[in-house]
Amino acid sequence: MARLSSKSVSDALVSLWAGRSQATICTVLFVLCSLVYFLNERTISSNDNVPNAILALNWLENGVLHFDALRNSYFYENGGETIPYFFVEAPNGHLTSTYPIGTAIVTFPLYLAAWLIMKGVEAGSALLGSPIETFNVIEESARAGIYNMQKLVSIFVASLSVVLFYLATRLKFSPGVSLLSAFIFAFCTNTWMTGSQGLWQHGTSNLVVLAIILSLLKANVVGTGRRRRLLVVVGVLCGLLPGIRPTSMVYGLAAIAYCLYAFRWEALYLLLGLPSLLISASWNFYFFGFDLKYLFVGGYSRFANQGDSFTQQYYALTWQQFRTAFLGHLVSPNRGLLVFSPIVLLSVPGAWVLAQRRSRRDETLLLFMLAAALLLFIQYCFFTVWAGGWCYGPRYMTDLLPVIGLLIPYALDYTLAHWDQWAEWVGRSLSITLILLMVLSVFPQVVGAFGSNNWDGIPNSQPQRIWQWRDTQVGRHARHVYYEMIDAIPSHTNYLRGFEGTVRSVDQVGSRVVGDRVVALSNQQVPMTITVQNTGEVPWFGYETGLGWGMAIATVEFARPNTPDQPIREPQLLYVSGNPERGDIAQAVGDIRFPRNTGAYEMSITLSVNAAREMPTPSPVYTIRTVVREREG
Repeated sequence: MARLSSKSVSDALVSLWAGRSQATICTVLFVLCSLVYFLNERTISSNDNVPNAILALNWLENGVLHFDALRNSYFYENGGETIPYFFVEAPNGHLTSTYPIGTAIVTFPLYLAAWLIMKGVEAGSALLGSPIETFNVIEESARAGIYNMQKLVSIFVASLSVVLFYLATRLKFSPGVSLLSAFIFAFCTNTWMTGSQGLWQHGTSNLVVLAIILSLLKANVVGTGRRRRLLVVVGVLCGLLPGIRPTSMVYGLAAIAYCLYAFRWEALYLLLGLPSLLISASWNFYFFGFDLKYLFVGGYSRFANQGDSFTQQYYALTWQQFRTAFLGHLVSPNRGLLVFSPIVLLSVPGAWVLAQRRSRRDETLLLFMLAAALLLFIQYCFFTVWAGGWCYGPRYMTDLLPVIGLLIPYALDYTLAHWDQWAEWVGRSLSITLILLMVLSVFPQVVGAFGSNNWDGIPNSQPQRIWQWRDTQVGRHARHVYYEMIDAIPSHTNYLRGFEGTVRSVDQVGSRVVGDRVVALSNQQVPMTITVQNTGEVPWFGYETGLGWGMAIATVEFARPNTPDQPIREPQLLYVSGNPERGDIAQAVGDIRFPRNTGAYEMSITLSVNAAREMPTPSPVYTIRTVVREREG
């Protein structure tokens, strides 16, 4: 069999794009990414992103930059009494965002366009005699619209990031290498599952970092006048970074350092753009007071204990912390970058090639940015909440993707350039390895987008689950996709009629083994385990299946012994494990919060099907005496 040459491989990669203009390729890339990111038709986000999702709309609609109109609104908990963590009562008396508002600044043009369209729809419908009112963020009916718009904006940001990534690689490499690298960045990493599915800070940060890199790559090759204009743009982008994601300002510092190294006195043109920093800084100073400690931290200060700074509260400079987070970020089964995107292993040989070419300006720039990425990674290894909360995969590692992604084309280009020098079996092995790494990287993104997104909270939110291999995040999402594809429960009605079960015992509450009663502390939340039995005609689907409708659950309620029909708190859930058939014994687990008031209660537990409105044959109610005691101190 004839050996493949580097030219034939390159030709195969670019044959589809032969003769296309750069603008056409970028447009197709943008549209393709947008369509793929939209296909799951749902927003996968977090309440972390609410302030940035509503800030622009709130200002345009209501003329204010604070969120006072949302006090005691539908965002609040416990009937409007508890302020949500993503809002904070600022020292100046206004309700504001806990998180930096740089994402709202960068995406403001998109929200402005959307708002103008909504106003146009309202005006047009009024003229036609059938007035339509679009949503206002202060109304509870706006919730769905806020999430849908957030998804569209995040898709735009992520797709534009892919285009900028392609343009940056195209300045250095062939169309084939650039397109393949762009595909990897777009679909083999959390650019898909983090960047495009919700308005996380990571997505807008990566967009700005890629814009900085692209601008400086161009500045390396253009004339004096255009270079100075590009340096002003770089200054604006560097000034925006701290307000988008404070940790990402390390990239801005690296870019400034490179400009001083490469352009000497011309780097002063950066100063014309750096005042963009004042936008987010003014926000923090207005709400929290003119103090340098609030320059970048702002609303994050609400997470620190009184007397401590955010850094003191959330960073631990110990070897144990570094080792745990280092391994967690890279190889933990549910947050490891190399588990969710093993394709980034190509960045290692890519970094070696980059170092070999370090005498060139472009490679020097990328070495500066690589140093920044390594510093960013190291600081995340000292971050005590390194796992990133409720998210899919290695969310924090998304911040590294612009740089480590740009190392991959160096590895691909080197491989193609030396293809003819290697034995045929070496070329085949490299091709198979590349394909395998791409498949193993695309798969987690696909099942993440189309599968279940409740792994972090079901059956509980215990930190040790990050390290478990039995029910991984990717595995549960994959099972969800599988069960949906085969239509595991074709008839909901027949399934509910055949569903029946009993609670046999309450086994454990927290670390305490249960006897004939449960003892807990006031308002205590702990994991609980019970034993259940399938006594019905149909198999049960445990939480590992990732199914929304159809999971076997146990509902837990508390009531005073003299008023058993008046439950305390909303019903809470335990989740059955496995796929027990008729007669099988199984366990149900979950986190349960006990009543706030002390005294005697009855805990009642019933089995049912998740998301079912009612059960045709209700399961027997299991009750156990419960005593809630006062917390010490």
